[in-house]
Amino acid sequence: MTHEIRAKICNEWKGLPLEEKEGYFPEPSQTSEVDGKVDSVKLHTIQTRCSPERFKATVSEFTDEQKEACKALGFGALLEICGNRLRKHIVRYLVECVDSRARTITIHGQTFGISPSDFSRCLGLANSGKEVSFAGSVEDHPKLMNTVQRFSSKASKGMLVVKDVEEYLRKKDVAVDDEFRRLFVVYALSCILTPTASVTISRKWLMALRDTSLVHKQNWSEHCFNFLMIGIAEYTNDKTKGVEGESQASTVTDEEKRQTYMRGCALFLELFYFDCVVTPTQYVDKSLYPVSVWGEKQIAKLLAYTKSKGGLMSDKIQLRKPGDRLYVVSEAVDTGMAGRLSVLEAFVKDIKAETSQTTACVKDIKAETTACFKDLKAETAAAVEECKADTNAKFQELMAVLLDMRTAKPTADQQQFPRSPVSREKEVNNRKR
Repeated sequence: MTHEIRAKICNEWKGLPLEEKEGYFPEPSQTSEVDGKVDSVKLHTIQTRCSPERFKATVSEFTDEQKEACKALGFGALLEICGNRLRKHIVRYLVECVDSRARTITIHGQTFGISPSDFSRCLGLANSGKEVSFAGSVEDHPKLMNTVQRFSSKASKGMLVVKDVEEYLRKKDVAVDDEFRRLFVVYALSCILTPTASVTISRKWLMALRDTSLVHKQNWSEHCFNFLMIGIAEYTNDKTKGVEGESQASTVTDEEKRQTYMRGCALFLELFYFDCVVTPTQYVDKSLYPVSVWGEKQIAKLLAYTKSKGGLMSDKIQLRKPGDRLYVVSEAVDTGMAGRLSVLEAFVKDIKAETSQTTACVKDIKAETTACFKDLKAETAAAVEECKADTNAKFQELMAVLLDMRTAKPTADQQQFPRSPVSREKEVNNRKR
């Protein structure tokens, strides 16, 4: 192979979109070891256009003004996305664990219910407000049609092209207007929240964004969660009938159903799983959204731990209750840093209350200790005085005995022993004095 051919292949590779590159990488095989036996997890190939890496690269170039506009729409938490890529072997395992009818997921031998509230706490979207509606026709709204004409092509048949929207959002001189807000939301939907098998964006999505001041008042968590459940049901060859949110199935074409891609937010499944696993050697701040916590290093540590316990099929891994110690997102406009600060303020308030109680307990202990010390000091002083008096009395008795012994006349027994010359000399000296 010549140098020119290699250079040509290299340039073509660099020009490929990220989702096309993923098709050239083999899926890793997942095995689990239970009781010394290696049990293979046989799962069919899964593809998804949910691309945290792509979305993160785009929003990282936003200005402060653009970020504030995104937060006002209720999508601020997505700006703090921490992870780069999906682990597809984990995603396809979790997809098989989901019962889209019962709205449950079974992992490591335990079954948990999943709902829009879980989607909300994992990705920071509000789980309240009006239902997201795409009713109406874009042709009746000149501003929306202008957007469609600018970001569509003949090949896309009137659909917005994701790549064109992405290039527009990455420009540094983009005005923060209603068009920017609409394009950001549809880009977030196509890359993270409700991706489909297509590289285009349906123009009907713009109908839910006609009035950008009302975007944050719509229940995006419920919409995205239902979209994912239907996507899983279709991917696992389940019937759409009976699945909550069935009205959304009508928006899926027969061509999309024939794709090997699973539509919906695969990132949610990963974040839900990571948030459930208890790792004894890893601390995770549970006051933050999982989307802004689980980065590459944290995920690598968790996967190393699960592998040491037997892998995805093991029942030896400890799990916590989903959402334990995590807060629920309200209908607040700002679900980014301001929302996080409000929660931290609540935590600080609770800590202050507990500190006040502790301070009161310390004061009571101090008062009791002081009283006990005073009593002990008084008892010790009384004991010392009593000991001094007793010692003084005994000393007086001893001095009296010694004085009596000195002045007493020697007895007959004492006289029969002659005194020594030294004693006589002392007696003579005493008398002279």
